[in-house]
Parts: sequence; C-alpha cells; structure tokens
Amino acid sequence: ESGKTIIVLSWMIQTIEMGLDVLFIDEESGIEAISALLLDMGADPDLVDKHIHYFPFPGIEEDGYEALLAYAHNLQPALVAFDSLTDMLAAAGLDENSGIEVTRWMLDVATALTRAPYQPSVSLVDHVPKDTENTRYSVASRAKKAKSDVLWFVSKNTDFDREHTA
Repeated sequence: ESGKTIIVLSWMIQTIEMGLDVLFIDEESGIEAISALLLDMGADPDLVDKHIHYFPFPGIEEDGYEALLAYAHNLQPALVAFDSLTDMLAAAGLDENSGIEVTRWMLDVATALTRAPYQPSVSLVDHVPKDTENTRYSVASRAKKAKSDVLWFVSKNTDFDREHTA
C-alpha cells in the first residue's frame, strides 16, 4: 500500500496523453480496480479506451510467453507495465527464490520485450520483504535486481486515499 501501482498508472496516463499505447499486464488488481483508479486520477476515458490495453495474466506459464510477446509485438506499445512480478512468478508456477527460474522469466519475457525493435519501456512492480529493514532487494531471488536496469524503492510517508494526497 505504498503507492507503487499508482506511480505506474501515472506513467501510463502520461504515455496515453502523448497518443502512445500502453500494455498493462495485471496479476494483482483486476480491470475494474485499475479502470477506477485511472479515472480517479483524471485519465481521459476516451484515451484510456483507445490506448490502454489490459492483459490479465492468469498464471501464464512458459508455453504462453509467446502469446503474450506476440500480442505486445503486434501492438508495439511505448510502455509495458507488469503488476506485480512476485504474483506473476507464483501464478506461473515459478519459484521466486530460484535465481535460475527468475532469470529465465526475465530473459524470456521482460528482456525480450525491451529488445524488441519498437523499444518499449518495461516496468515491473514488485515487493520488498515486509519483515526486514533491508530494502535493497525485492522479495526472493536477487536475480530480479541483477536483471533490472533501474530500481526505485517506494515508501509511503503519510496515509493517502482517493480523497487525500500524501
């Protein structure tokens, strides 16, 4: 509840306001919640309908990666956002503690997208351990960090909701 998804949604709004497409791959919130948040954040409903392509990620396993990549390659979005990586790995039957499995997923999916000729930005929302002071790594395998170009740690200083900013 620190606002990680809100940050990604703000990037999505900025992208669609430039007339560019976004592919949002969701394993956490659901289309109704994401749509409501986008509208509450002031997104133009017509731009949302035209430029945001919602792809539910119902535990896509390795044999389904090609369908996801084909969808993205056909769309050629400027931004591809995954929410959340931890949930996606689990739903796909992968062990998030296995560096080999995390690395393979990152190479087969996230890196394959970033290396596409249309060069989308790829954002992976993830979680840090809740029971530790160490926020240098996301939960589970350090391969997530090793395969990422940029990492941001999001921290909530004050509570916020639909009526109050923080």
